[in-house]
Order: sequence, then C-alpha cells, then structure tokens
Amino acid sequence: MSALVARGLVRMATLDEVLHALRAHDCRVLVLKGGVSSCSDMLLRDCEDIDLLVAREDLDTALGVLGSLGYLPTMEVRTSSRGSFLRHSGETPFHCPGRAPIDLHWEFLPRWGSYRPDMDGVWDRARVVRVEGREIPTLSPEDALLHLSVHGGWSLWRRRLWVEDVADLLRAHPGLDGPAVEALARGTGTLRLLAVGLLLARTLEGAVPPRGLSPEVLGDGEAIALADGYASVLEHRAEGPTGPIQEVAQLLHQRERVIDRVRMISGLLGTPRRAEWARPLRPAPVRWMRRGLRALRHLAARGAMPAETAA
Repeated sequence: MSALVARGLVRMATLDEVLHALRAHDCRVLVLKGGVSSCSDMLLRDCEDIDLLVAREDLDTALGVLGSLGYLPTMEVRTSSRGSFLRHSGETPFHCPGRAPIDLHWEFLPRWGSYRPDMDGVWDRARVVRVEGREIPTLSPEDALLHLSVHGGWSLWRRRLWVEDVADLLRAHPGLDGPAVEALARGTGTLRLLAVGLLLARTLEGAVPPRGLSPEVLGDGEAIALADGYASVLEHRAEGPTGPIQEVAQLLHQRERVIDRVRMISGLLGTPRRAEWARPLRPAPVRWMRRGLRALRHLAARGAMPAETAA
C-alpha cells in the first residue's frame, strides 16, 4: 500500500468519525475542498488535513465534540482573548494522534481577508454528495467554485493541486451556473479571484469555464496577467513573490474593489498575530505602540509558511 493511499484511508476514517459525532450533536457542518465537491478520489488526494466549515452558532458545540474525540487545538488561546480570536481568525487547526488533522472553519478567510459571503445563502445552497460510498455534506457547485478560487488566490496558488481541484469541479459539473457564480463573486468583490482560478484551470488543465459568464470576467487584463504569472511559477518557468511584502502586494492586486484593499490593509495592521492570543496581556499603552509592528509580523509569518504544509 502506498503512503498516499495510507494517508487517504486515515483521512476517510477520521472524516467518518468526526462527521458522525458532529451530526449526533445536531451541528451543521460542511466538508471543504479535498476533492469532495467534484466527487473525485479522496484516497489518492495528496493532502494531510480535513477542512470543515461549521455554522457560527454551532462553533462551541463543534469544539466540544472535537475535544471529546481527543482532538487538541494546535494553538491554545487564553480565555481573555477568545472573543478577539473568534472575530479575527475564522479557523483553527486541531490534531490528534492516529487521526488526520482537522482545520475547523467558521469563516472562509480570516477577517483581514475581506471576504464575507452571505453565510445563510451558503448553508441554504449546500448539498449532500456521495464519495467513496459515503454521504458527505458540502458546498453547492457554484459556492465551491468560488471558494476554491478564493482559497487558491489567498494562498497565492502555491500548489498545482488547487488548480486541479478547480478543473475537476468544472468537469464534474458541466452545467454549473455561470451567471450565478459570477453574481456571488461580484457581491463579495472576488470576481478577479474567480477569473484567475478559471484561467489557470483552462491553461494548465484544459478545463472549460462555465457558460454564461460576462465577457469581461475572463477578459480582465489584470486577471490574465496574474494567471499567466502563477502558471509560469507552477510550471517552474518563473519565480513567484520573493518575500512577504511582495506576497501581500499580490494579495491586494487580486482584489478589484478599493474598499477590500483598504479593509485588508486596515485588518493587517489591527489583527493580532496568533501567538499574541496566547500571550499574557500587555498594558494598554504598550498594546497600542505595538500595533504598528503587527503588519510586519504578519508579513514575516506569511513568508515563513512552507507551501507544502498548506491544505
């Protein structure tokens, strides 16, 4: 048995156990990424963790369920910082010996990512798919396409696997509603991110974009340039952003609305780093003095993140 299949078996067994436990506690949960939305072979997927989205009102229940299964948070958050952590982070990873890691989301991106879709709509459109003989709750094809594109852009498309996910989804759903996903992207200021994902899937994987998109979506010159740049990096013909400052500049460039860029810069300055949520509180004047350094710390943290560890 290959190591890839062995990891896949552990991941599927973990998913069965965790979904069963969450459902038993009436916790709304969706499985993100991982080939689920395209019903692809999850056993052969080259990834380690499982991404789960829970409804914000079910978060405490979900945390309790994971704890009862023996999962521990990768980072402990002190009680006094819990509110700030929940507002800003949007996700937190868990680990447990002998099981696949869990990345628990209650938002799709951290707050400073300036991506806030209508979550009621997301849950209303969610569906159940059969994968490997299992019924798995996941996003609608339209929400999944936008999520995969946003996730890939947020992670600067460091892995070819994320492009393959977009292509697999498009092939699995040839009737995907192009105007609907375009409307979702326009409403959240992520039209350029969607375009880059579709262009990469077409260029690198030969996938056909959904019908009914406005001509300007795939004709956006900025999106075309971004996609060409990512494709060159993924095919080892060019070097990507060479440092954290360049990475953040790229994140801003991917957003078409000025308001989202402003929110991202403001959020970068005001959001504590994860390590700060676990440290003792400093006196208020010191905390204010340190705000100006937070952006640099976030930049350093992004630059230190190995690409192969991302989900």
